[in-house]
Amino acid sequence: MNRRKRMKKISAIILSAALILVLTACGGIDLGGGSSNKPPKGMETEPAELFEYEFDAEHGGIKLLKYSGMKTSLKIPDEIEGVPVVGIESACFAVGQVTEVFFNDTVKYFKWGSKYNRATGAENMETIIIPNGVTEIAERTFDDFNSLTSVIIPSSVTTIGRNAFGWCCCNSPSMLTKITIPDNVTSIGPEAFLSKNLASVTIGSGIKDLEGTGLYGINGRAEIIVSENNSAYSSVDGVLFDKNKTTLISYPALKQQDSYIIPDSVTTIYNRAFAYSGLTSIIIPDNITTLGRCAFEGCKRLTNVTIGNGVTIIDYSTFKDCSELMNVTIGNSVTTIDNSAFENTRSLKNLTMPDSLTSIDDYAFQGWSGLTSITYKGKTYNWSDGLEKSEFRNAVNGR
Repeated sequence: MNRRKRMKKISAIILSAALILVLTACGGIDLGGGSSNKPPKGMETEPAELFEYEFDAEHGGIKLLKYSGMKTSLKIPDEIEGVPVVGIESACFAVGQVTEVFFNDTVKYFKWGSKYNRATGAENMETIIIPNGVTEIAERTFDDFNSLTSVIIPSSVTTIGRNAFGWCCCNSPSMLTKITIPDNVTSIGPEAFLSKNLASVTIGSGIKDLEGTGLYGINGRAEIIVSENNSAYSSVDGVLFDKNKTTLISYPALKQQDSYIIPDSVTTIYNRAFAYSGLTSIIIPDNITTLGRCAFEGCKRLTNVTIGNGVTIIDYSTFKDCSELMNVTIGNSVTTIDNSAFENTRSLKNLTMPDSLTSIDDYAFQGWSGLTSITYKGKTYNWSDGLEKSEFRNAVNGR
């Protein structure tokens, strides 16, 4: 089938990854597929001659390459030359004012990509309705869609690709705040959800691996809810755990609490689990044996920390940028304080090290640390009389 070309100026918005666009003001991402993509009564299908297109052998139909019409709301053809339309290429609706695009259920994919979005009106899109039949939301589909507030995804979707939603809605006054991932979704790519404005995340039973997806360890969550039928994860009061509740994975940063009691079943606090939270105090009980990297990084209201006797390593950047941290009690099992563990803790003045300590890495207290004295094995090292020349000199270097 010959490729058709049209030379008129494109007046749409880039479409790119497997989804359908409709401008409305809703409240979040619903991945349950309860809404239909039906055009208004009487809306006429755009004629084929307004599209540049070619045959897609892989998907057995037509893929649209460019639209040359001038409408802001349109319905694409169900078929062209008797062949169903199955795909929308990345520049099909480029550099224009299109706010609504209606598709039929034969469409299997879109290719959007943020490298196009920044050059178009994609930032104006608020609601996406994905047609039935689409199985994948491709890489970077809605990355940097700053006005996106609602996405309707059908039950046919099983995969959400890398950076699919990326940093969408980070800068808009009306932002994406809610995500519901249904049971049929089994795969989520790295950093698929990085918006720091996502207040509520609901995870269905199909997801078995969330690591790196951006659904935890990023500031901007009020609650995380997990289906009881999920075999890998669980949640209690909006806090994310593994299924057996032995690993605390993510404490939502927007959760409105000054303190939190870690359950007795927990032995591991995962990397970045409490990062950027609003806690003012935390007791890490003796049952905790592993304190992950950056576990409390950026907790700017945190003032008091007690580390129990089960922890042996205060890992990299554990309390980095906890600018108000004033009081730290370290358990007598800690042997190592890692690089940048207390970086930029400018309110921390005095610290008593346990006798169990055998290693403190260079720059453990670097940056804007306010540390003036360290007490270790009964001896106090003051900044004014030799701390910078003591065995802790590299730990506080650059303070």
